[in-house]
This record gives sequence, structure tokens and C-alpha cells, in this order.
Amino acid sequence: MADTAFLDAIADSDVRDAVASYISTHSDATSVFASLISHFAPPSTSKKRKHSPQLHPSSAAATAPLLIAPGISFSVPQRKKLTLAIYSDRIVLLPGTASTTDSEIIYSISTRDLTGYMYLPTPARATKSYTMVLLPRTPSPNKFDAMVFAVPDSAATFTGTQATDNEHASAIILRVLSNLGIPRLDDAQTFAVEAHRGTKDGYLNFSTHGVLFGFKKPIWYVPKEDIDAVSYESITRVTFNLMIAVAGDEEVEFGMIDQERFGEIDEYVKKWRLADRSMAEERMAKSELKHKHHENGGELSKAEQKWREQGGQVEDGAPGELSVDEDDDDEEDDENFEIDEDDDDGGSPSESSGEEDGGGGGQQDDDEADYDEPESDE
Repeated sequence: MADTAFLDAIADSDVRDAVASYISTHSDATSVFASLISHFAPPSTSKKRKHSPQLHPSSAAATAPLLIAPGISFSVPQRKKLTLAIYSDRIVLLPGTASTTDSEIIYSISTRDLTGYMYLPTPARATKSYTMVLLPRTPSPNKFDAMVFAVPDSAATFTGTQATDNEHASAIILRVLSNLGIPRLDDAQTFAVEAHRGTKDGYLNFSTHGVLFGFKKPIWYVPKEDIDAVSYESITRVTFNLMIAVAGDEEVEFGMIDQERFGEIDEYVKKWRLADRSMAEERMAKSELKHKHHENGGELSKAEQKWREQGGQVEDGAPGELSVDEDDDDEEDDENFEIDEDDDDGGSPSESSGEEDGGGGGQQDDDEADYDEPESDE
């Protein structure tokens, strides 16, 4: 049987199993696979790699890096400092402050598999800073949704064939990506609004190329030409929700958007002639149901007002939901109660204020009664 020890050099277990299965029925292909793996993969080690989804890139073995940027603060795919290494055909992430390509590879992606990148102002920062988002095509061959990192606001201490002395870090990274022909997907007209996707808060960035939601996992991006339609829902005096329908029947909802940003978003929709389905029949039906509910609530609000005038309480909820205090059944009992000082619960009103004094004693004015604060269960 042919020696298959070379299969250990394949880090991806699925690929390794597929190759092993193939050569088990095609023994004449063993030497071919052995030569290919020997050419592209580094020597195997006994220590298992924890975060290596694929083989060591051929560019790292065959060509010098264009740029090595150590100690970059990443938030995606990992929230830690990593080394960004850019080659002519791929981008690689290495541990911490590694300054050479001999280190263990955490992630890598071919430049051909990148849709592009955005270079955006970092939101909610006291000092001006920028965030870089590298977006893979869908589906991503490496099964992660983006690379997101903070661009250092300082002169670079980078190495590589395209690194230069005393050049600002952002200028070097932008220049190298441009030289590789990777499209930049933001521009001077890009704007961001705060929004929520489910329970996750983030920022919707609208550019001439598409819409990005970040900067936490999962990163979501859709090219402008893949947007089927948009619609506005759950509109209140303060906020509204934006629905974005994407080719393939996917509809994504972004909520809690400030009403003050509606004009900018609506202008974007109209400028790029995106279909607005807010007035579509099915959405109009939902709106009509809500309208009828509010009409009914209008009649009930009159009852609420009358109830308030009579001293009743109204809970914050649907229009017309009245709350009756069960203790209000007998107004005289409410006005005539006594605090039992021996009661362990800190002072609950007794059911009958006159059991011990014959019914006439122990009456106190409300403003003279001393209440003990109830102890918290916590």
C-alpha cells in the first residue's frame, strides 16, 4: 500500500478525508497528490493547529509579503490583536505581533474571493478614528463573514515590499489594497444611522455600492443591485423600522431607527430608485388593522379620561386597558386602616382597624402614617 503520511499536512479534515477516499480507489493518483501537497503545504508538525481552516497559502511560501502590519486591533473574526499580512494573491491573519510569515495562520482568504472593502469612521468615539471592513463574496469559502479591524491613527511601523518609512498606517493599507485592485465600497456620500437587528445594536452604512450593517458579528452586507425593495414599518413619533428585501426572498428588518434620519434614508431610496413597498397591499392591510385598533382606542380613551376623573388608574398598555385596584372596593376601608407594628412584613394594613380597640381607635391621617420600606428580596 502506498505511503499516505503526506495527508497529515492537510489541515482541513473534510479535504483530507476526500483525498484519502479518492486515492484509495485511484492508487495511481497518490504520487500526484503527494507532489501537490508537498509543493503547497509547509512541513507537518506534531502540534495540531487550532484555527487553520486551510493549507498554508502558496503566496506565503513562494513570494514575499507586500505588507506585514503587526498588533492590529481586530473585532472580527476574533476580538484581539492580530498581525495583518497582505500578499499579491491573498490576505492572511497571524497571531498577535508576529513579524514574519512563519507563524501559525489563523485565517486567510484569496483576494479573488473579496467583494471589496469599506473604510469608515468609527462611531461613538471621542477622537476621530477609522474602521476597515474587508467583505468576502457570498458564500465565503472560509466560512466567516468579514475582517473588521481598527486602522492605527499613527505613523506605521510596518514591513513588506510596499511598506515605506514615516507613512501613515491608513495610507499604506489603502494604497496596498488599491494596488491589488480590491474595490472600495464607500465614498464621500456614505452615511451611517444607528439601528438594531434583532437584539444586536449596530450601524447601517449606506453607500453608493450597497448597505452594510456592523460592526459586530454577524456583519451583513448587500450590494445595491441585489436589493429588491424596502419598506418602512412600526412608525412612531420617535422611531421607525426599515425592512430590506434581498434577492432570493430574504427580508431583513432593522429597528429602532431615529425618526430624524428618515429623510436621509428615504432620499437614498429615491436616488437609487429602490422599490418602496410600504404601500403594498399586504402591508396596507397590516396598517389598516392598526388604524382600526387606534380608532377603537379613541372611544376607549374617553372612558379612560372619565375613569381618571373618578380616581381610577390606567396602566401603560393598549388604549383603554383600565386597571382597577382591588383594594378600592370599599373607600372607607382605604381611609381607615392601621399599621400593625408587630407585623413581620414591614407594615401591611390590617383587615379590620377596630378589632382591638372596639372599632373607634387607631385611625390615622395618611400623611401621619409611618411606613417601613419593604425589604428587597435581593
